[in-house]
Amino acid sequence: MNTNQLKKFAQDARRKLLAQVGAKLEYVLSTDSAELREKAPQIKSLRDELARTGKTHLIEKVAYTWFNRLMALRFMDANDFQPGGVRIVSPKDGFTLPQLLDEAKQGGMVDGGWWGVGSEVMERVHALLDGKLPSSNPQNEAYRYLLIAACNALHRQFPFLFERINDYTELLLPDDLTSEFSIVHDVVQGMSADDCQQVEIIGWLYQFYISEKKDEVFASKDKVKKEDIPAATQLFTPRWIVEYMVQNSLGKLWLQNRPNSRLREHMPYFIESASQQAGNYLRVSSPEDITLLDQACGSGHILVYAFELLTKIYEEEGYNPADIPQLILEKNLFGFEIDGRAAQLAGLALLMKARGYYRRLFRKEAPVPHILQFEDVTFAEGELENYLRQVKLDMFSQDLLADLRQFEQATNYGSLMRIRTPGLPYVQRELPMPDLSLLEPHQKLLTAFRQMELLGRKFHCVVDNPPYMGSGNMNPKLADFVKTHYPNGKADLMACFMEAGMNILLPNGFLGMINQQSWMFLSSYEELRKKIISDYFIETLVQVGYNSFPELNSKVVQACTFVINKSAYVGKKAFT
Repeated sequence: MNTNQLKKFAQDARRKLLAQVGAKLEYVLSTDSAELREKAPQIKSLRDELARTGKTHLIEKVAYTWFNRLMALRFMDANDFQPGGVRIVSPKDGFTLPQLLDEAKQGGMVDGGWWGVGSEVMERVHALLDGKLPSSNPQNEAYRYLLIAACNALHRQFPFLFERINDYTELLLPDDLTSEFSIVHDVVQGMSADDCQQVEIIGWLYQFYISEKKDEVFASKDKVKKEDIPAATQLFTPRWIVEYMVQNSLGKLWLQNRPNSRLREHMPYFIESASQQAGNYLRVSSPEDITLLDQACGSGHILVYAFELLTKIYEEEGYNPADIPQLILEKNLFGFEIDGRAAQLAGLALLMKARGYYRRLFRKEAPVPHILQFEDVTFAEGELENYLRQVKLDMFSQDLLADLRQFEQATNYGSLMRIRTPGLPYVQRELPMPDLSLLEPHQKLLTAFRQMELLGRKFHCVVDNPPYMGSGNMNPKLADFVKTHYPNGKADLMACFMEAGMNILLPNGFLGMINQQSWMFLSSYEELRKKIISDYFIETLVQVGYNSFPELNSKVVQACTFVINKSAYVGKKAFT
């Protein structure tokens, strides 16, 4: 994969999208036309969001959204994954325009084609192409309708990425979509068909897209705001390290339960350890029992490889290949992420991996991957108490109320939030449907509960490349939070994630991680090291040191990667 070319493409695309979305924003807000008057609700939504988040944040959000969508469409085009068999942004071999537009120009898809938008939209498209409607660029305008229709159609398979476009996102789609200078043309040229054969391209493009934002955050020298944490901390994990961590956690768990398994043949980085022969291990009766979590999943690189290894496990157990992708996505893999755009890409990468394994996956409604995108949930003063009083609920303990208050900073604390409330499903079932005056706090509660339910689970394996951020760069709320809840790891987020990973593991579960090697040496982490040596078992550890992340081309990050078992084995002192 030509990562230098991908980096240039992603950075250029970001700059172009920011400029074009910004220009479109100015046009929409300053122009009075019949077309825009028909879209008064979308414009109101746009103005509300602008007032809430500010111009810069809104432009970045919309630009990022369209980049993700166009990237996903190109990837599916290049692999012939489109459910309708028609390429959306890419031309047929030997042609220049997107196949979707070519099909319409040739008079096809009169009734809306595979996406089922109905004849009304297609009549407008054909009227534009036939010159029956006034337009300065009928071909471009027709393609805009087609592209939006295609995105809406893909909502069925990818609801997390292709939300139905009925708000300001549609309004801010760049004008030029068909010329050789368009962002659509850039995406097709920047993502070669060969590079698109590897699902890892999604992760590389994510890292490269945010790389300039990362530089801006570091150059400011200020405390890192919660909205800038993803850009400041994202690093794409080298493939060999991903394989090492997953093979020695997920793979080892399976071999403990199936000592005669031939899974070893597919695990070149697997290392035998003392716990392999120990009788005290975490029992699983079938592949469907296993759960693996990435607490900071980014674009899903670790989860994608875990999917690969799980397919080998299911195949060995004799499962029907047609059932395996859905079982893995529904039962085995989980990801937590504070960056909404990265969470979208993680879900996309998993579904693309599943579609590559089973070609008929999109013939029916595909399962939605378990990627938890953290959302802030803020109650106005007295709002929650008034809601509970009105619906006559008294089962909200002080612990539950404290848990809920954490979610005011959900995109700041992320996976570090700790859920203390037992019996949450019971509380959810008891929530009555409120009248309209209480609908807003009711929806907020449901949003918080959905996140709490996953945060309150226990997992067999936790495998992460956690965020690296020293306490000196943390914003005040985050710094205070980790001091209170992670006293042994408070010096850096990566050490806090070690503690959080152990907390969310089942007994005898496995924590696989790559982080900075400083936790092994500095006095700041002495208590963390004592706890690991006292309470857990280091299965295997590799001190990578310099060049842990070759794409950084620097010696800034000196890392180690390791797998720790949440159990204290007899004889481990000899190892440590």
